[in-house]
Amino acid sequence: MALVMLLLVMSPAVWYEGICRSDLMSNLFLTAAAVNYGAKHLSATWLRRHWVAVSVVAGLLGSTRIVALLPCGILLMPFWLRIGWKRMAGMVAVFFLTLAASFAPFALWDPEVFFIKGYGPMQMQTLWLPGWGYAVMTAMAVGFSLLWNGNRHRLYTLTAIMMELCTVLSYVYVSIHLMHHWRLTNFSITYFAMCLPFVVMSLCEPLQPRKFKERALIGTCAER
Repeated sequence: MALVMLLLVMSPAVWYEGICRSDLMSNLFLTAAAVNYGAKHLSATWLRRHWVAVSVVAGLLGSTRIVALLPCGILLMPFWLRIGWKRMAGMVAVFFLTLAASFAPFALWDPEVFFIKGYGPMQMQTLWLPGWGYAVMTAMAVGFSLLWNGNRHRLYTLTAIMMELCTVLSYVYVSIHLMHHWRLTNFSITYFAMCLPFVVMSLCEPLQPRKFKERALIGTCAER
């Protein structure tokens, strides 16, 4: 972890985000730390015991940036599929309740701006991709979640690829279709650094996969 922090501090993108007082990199650092913790401890048995807490954390991370749901989804899905349908439904419900609760104070404060004028956080963030873009990203995230197979290096690499692809698709879509819209005329190039925490973690993570005692039912990720 010390090497990860050293490499991140050496990045001009991190310093730029700090100077501009942007919350983007802070949100991603927090997400990366949560994913790193989960990758070390997660198993189907562990998730059955802690599904409420995990759902709350995922909801809070999702309320910071919608892109935070990509690493969370890739990390959790192989284990989520193995905890039983009641807990699966419970995790989804707790996640959305947490997400709604985090936005409730702002929605109640000025519902017109939040709902009608389209300045709600999710409304603003979902403008960056068309419907087909979200379909592609969701399909790839599901596929990648079934590939990491307990190898944290692979998990971080796949997450970095997803986050960079999301940025590229958003940039292309905005450049071609939405440049006439005054709110979207300046696509910040700092979004291309979203993958940075996961790139650095993949560089610092050994290539050897984590050892499992049994293979997973779906043939990808196994319970310790």
